[in-house]
Amino acid sequence: MNSAQFCFCACGLLLAWALAGCSQQSGPESKETRTVTQTLEPADPGQVPQLPEPVVPTLMSELQQLCENMETLPAPFSSIRSEVRQAVADLYTQRQYQPWWFDGEAFESELAESVLDSFSLATLHALDPDDYFPDELRLRWSQMSQVVKADRLRERALTDLVFTLSVTALAYDLHLGRVPHQHVVSTWRGVEKTFDAASLLSRIPGGEPVETILESYAPPHEKYQHLRRALATYRHIAGRGGWEPVDARLLNSLKDRELESGSHPLVPLLRKRLAQEGYAVPPTENPALQDIYDEPLQKVMRQFQANRGLEPDGIVGPLTLKAINIPVEKLIGKIIWSMDRCRWLPEQLGERHILVNVPEFTLRAYQAGEEPLQMRVIVGDSKKGTFTPIFADEMEYVIFRPYWNVPRSIIRGELVPEIKKDRDHIKKFNYEIVDRFSPNAEVFKPSRANIERLENGELKIRQTAGPYNALGLVKFIFPNEHSVYLHDTNQRNLFVYSQRDMSHGCIRVHEPEALARFALPASQWTEESIRQAMYEGERRHVSVGSTIPVYIFYLTAFPAVGTGPIGFFEDLYQYDARMAAYEQNAANVAVR
Repeated sequence: MNSAQFCFCACGLLLAWALAGCSQQSGPESKETRTVTQTLEPADPGQVPQLPEPVVPTLMSELQQLCENMETLPAPFSSIRSEVRQAVADLYTQRQYQPWWFDGEAFESELAESVLDSFSLATLHALDPDDYFPDELRLRWSQMSQVVKADRLRERALTDLVFTLSVTALAYDLHLGRVPHQHVVSTWRGVEKTFDAASLLSRIPGGEPVETILESYAPPHEKYQHLRRALATYRHIAGRGGWEPVDARLLNSLKDRELESGSHPLVPLLRKRLAQEGYAVPPTENPALQDIYDEPLQKVMRQFQANRGLEPDGIVGPLTLKAINIPVEKLIGKIIWSMDRCRWLPEQLGERHILVNVPEFTLRAYQAGEEPLQMRVIVGDSKKGTFTPIFADEMEYVIFRPYWNVPRSIIRGELVPEIKKDRDHIKKFNYEIVDRFSPNAEVFKPSRANIERLENGELKIRQTAGPYNALGLVKFIFPNEHSVYLHDTNQRNLFVYSQRDMSHGCIRVHEPEALARFALPASQWTEESIRQAMYEGERRHVSVGSTIPVYIFYLTAFPAVGTGPIGFFEDLYQYDARMAAYEQNAANVAVR
């Protein structure tokens, strides 16, 4: 073989070896290699391949990451309620994560300082400024310059976010309440209040005082504002040491007649105690008469008793002394929780509206800012658990001489046992066994078979109109899911009691004729025509014309009068206690 042939063979062998080597690389790795090569290969063979530029973090990208991971916020800001965190996250999303408190790299320190200074107004509204973390915000702001360069962008984003969260949380609590009603009272319906975080944050840089902006989120109605003033008054009393309890043993040695006309060592203590709370106790010109329970002092005592839900008879008995000895701190607590529940109410209650304050056992009707009507009511039994639900709705019509459609629970628990003992019970109390609640319902005899059907729920019971009817002669309807309404009663004698939680949930009114005059158009209904509709004729269904907002509400502190000390009432359904428990440990409070 000559040299030319040898070279040709060697080249052929080398080429075959190279091809064999390439074939051994076929598989997943070679595909991946080809993919990368194809990716980096320019479309134009003459161009140099370009690698993608690395993403450079910005303040906006850091804010986006924080908003998408709110659960990772550091303490104490992680404790801000979830509704506020969500509202703020939505706000930043809407503005494409633009910061609120930075202009370029410069922090808006003057604006932030005015916001932090405004947090002090929380105290005036029964809120705690520390719940919005002003000290922690100031510390974070002051230490921003000390953060290492690598972490500085992240710290700016976090500072911007927590400032927004804190000021939003304060405005949110002022507007909707510190304790969410959904976590305490499941029945509260009829009021849909919203919170606009964007409006809040857009107003702050505009030059308007931040305190003014935040104040605008608190309830504007007079009931709330009067409670706010009362809070300052009773805190001032507490700051001076409150009042000493009156020794109950003095009452044990006291006879009513002695207190009415003679002298007694209890009287000077009563004078001092009432004056400490702000009651206008008239001075006695003769110091020797300080221990005489005279008529002017009795008049003040009657006012105190009325403001405590007691019979205002001027007689100082055990219940009155118990009310006198309630510590001022407990009264402050009633104001705080009542103010918070006021935030559940709408901002405007209505030109005409009705408010039933359950723990006070009182209904008030309002017209153009005036209170033309006030009366006693009977509400759901606290001991039996037949609570009157707390809700809002609108009165639409009045029914004169109504049927009482007996609830299933009362049929089974009360009426069926009575009917089994005495079938004449049906006739005695004007009951009818019917197949449905309708004026045209078929009426059945109280036979054994029909009583069994009644017990099984196949039949119903209603009570016909008349003086025996449990609803009395008129009822006031604001259709609601609870089947609760205002109505007259055939047991007027029960209104003499000071504690009137005696119903199955509906609300019995003491002066049904007066309420009908308020509810019905005055141009069509006179006092005489209302009485005629109540006491004569057949069942009538009458529209009230323009609907009337009705609030079945719960305030243990209530501004019953425009001036002077306010009213305080027992926590009938333990809603104050439940709100306090929520503040301590929200997870352990079950909703009713």
